[in-house]
Amino acid sequence: MAPTSDSDNPPAGSGRTAVGKALDALFIAAQLCLVGLLLVGVYVRVIQGAWISHRVDTFVWIQGDWQVGEYRSCQLLMPTSRLFCGSWENAGTGESVSEFISEVNNDDFVVAFNAAMTRSTKTDWTPLNKYFQVLHVVYHGRMQRPDRGRAVIPWVCQRKDDALACDAPD
Repeated sequence: MAPTSDSDNPPAGSGRTAVGKALDALFIAAQLCLVGLLLVGVYVRVIQGAWISHRVDTFVWIQGDWQVGEYRSCQLLMPTSRLFCGSWENAGTGESVSEFISEVNNDDFVVAFNAAMTRSTKTDWTPLNKYFQVLHVVYHGRMQRPDRGRAVIPWVCQRKDDALACDAPD
């Protein structure tokens, strides 16, 4: 075997031109951008697409009897995080909060009206707690949906034995 000279094996990288190095850097930047886009896509599909559920103990007002397995249209009042599930007859109207106000005792009407209409975190709901149950609610989808631009967020909920399962409507 003939000995090799240093001219036969130049040091690594010495033959690289500036253009080649720039192309390598551009290729690495393109790969990082692609990985970033993939991560954003996963976030949108998994987090916002209701693949991850949120189990939250929630104050829930239920009008009338709600049988296990039944569905209702409910409204989540933000930022107070109180869920209003009106009667099945009015499920499509989206008026669960209004139904709640009309169902309270006369003594609590003013407090209920002010609490529901102001929708402030500073509103004292304590006198109205007797109208609510605290249930485990599993929300499939984002809890806060800024694209809706409203303080009342609609959900379609199903009654379970000891909880509710709610999906964000499309």
